[in-house]
Amino acid sequence: NVVSGIEIFKNTKGVLVRLRFIRIGSKGANGMIALPGGNTVAISAGDEGLVFLNVQAAIDGTAKPYILSQGPGAGSWDSVVTPDGRCIFSANEYGIFQHQRGNIGVVSIELDHGGKLIRAHTIRRIPTGNKAPRLALSPDGSRLYVVREILPLGAVAHFHGKQNPLLAKHDCVQIKGIPPHANGLLTVIDVKRAIELPSGEGSIITEMASGCSPVNVVETQDSSMLYVA
Repeated sequence: NVVSGIEIFKNTKGVLVRLRFIRIGSKGANGMIALPGGNTVAISAGDEGLVFLNVQAAIDGTAKPYILSQGPGAGSWDSVVTPDGRCIFSANEYGIFQHQRGNIGVVSIELDHGGKLIRAHTIRRIPTGNKAPRLALSPDGSRLYVVREILPLGAVAHFHGKQNPLLAKHDCVQIKGIPPHANGLLTVIDVKRAIELPSGEGSIITEMASGCSPVNVVETQDSSMLYVA
């Protein structure tokens, strides 16, 4: 059986000593972030969705994982938390939503004054289509960047970069033996609108061709450059 989870290590006089392993589902503990205050971590745990752990309880061996599903077969891969600690965006790479494969879960979280999780619930999902593995927040927290590995055919009519041969492709191959496909996209989302609008519609600011199979994105601290892997 496949087992996934997180390893906890203790720094003992400059040497990392394995403390314990906490099992988190069976299909990949992929990404992990610390929530504001540092007392809770959120783990993107594949088909399990988002899993929250109290840090001290995890160290002590008494942690009870708080599991928040992102839907059947979600493939939750990455997550980011807003600077105010009130919302998490979850990149659900394979989750089907509105007939598209891939979506962004918008999760409301409530922490106590010590940074411990009180509750979490998914307030909506934003369809992205054709694999959305990773995302990133702008340094000021106003923009969410999402990479989509494959252009969702028929789902996106207008996007920038169509005339740039470095960005717009029709010969991308992810797996040998499978027919080539078009480029992926970088999608820029207005964070405030994504959280507040009832369905998240109208939250997408712009979309741009981003070459073959974009899988990660980061913005420089001065917001002058974006790097896409």
